[in-house]
Amino acid sequence: MRWLQERVAIMKSLRNMEWDVIAGVIAAVSAITLHFLHVTDASTLHAITLALVSLLFLRDLRMEDRWESIGKASRESTRLLEELRSGIHPPGIDLVGPARLRCMTAQFADHAQGEVVWFNACAQMLETKDLLDTVVVPFLANPRVTKLRFILDPREREHWESKVRPALEAHQGRRKIEPPCWAPLDSGISFVIAETDAVAGKAEALVSFWGEPFMAVHHQKRMPGYILHVRDHSELIGRLREVERASRAA
Repeated sequence: MRWLQERVAIMKSLRNMEWDVIAGVIAAVSAITLHFLHVTDASTLHAITLALVSLLFLRDLRMEDRWESIGKASRESTRLLEELRSGIHPPGIDLVGPARLRCMTAQFADHAQGEVVWFNACAQMLETKDLLDTVVVPFLANPRVTKLRFILDPREREHWESKVRPALEAHQGRRKIEPPCWAPLDSGISFVIAETDAVAGKAEALVSFWGEPFMAVHHQKRMPGYILHVRDHSELIGRLREVERASRAA
């Protein structure tokens, strides 16, 4: 079996060899040798040269056809790739688990610009300095963020006034913080929505849920362990904007 495979490989290599080039080289060497030995005259040498030039011309024509076929196949492949790419739609919502939670929060704050709105924030959760530095301070440190507005339930006022507000006012970006909007919020969700492209009016959001199985314990405080990253092309962004506007008007 191995002997047969070796013979097949040899046949393939022989088939792929440029026999016209090899024949041309042999003919040229033979003609030059015969000329120097005075076996043939100059007219015969000229005829052989003309035949070699014709052979090279035919070879170039064949190569041109081959390259044209390759170019056509390449263009067809490009067209099919573009059709596949246009037919693939990225997901509008991603589930972010504990392993990526901190990284996603940092990336979201870094890409934010303009006004950032935090709906139904838990002031009791933000009392922990580590959490405050992780989920709020990056927005204050981002020079592209101009405003940070919190929409809070009145039940969070005591925690906000006693712990969270003093901690935020100690930060150099405190001027970005707008007075909280107090509204009765009977909702099991919280979200941060921020513009990502002010010119195009695009925005993204991080949505968290108060309740199992989305919760985790950090520094003896319950906090979201799983969140949803809502991308700018998701229809949910429009609905979150409606919830935000309705809570401000309440």
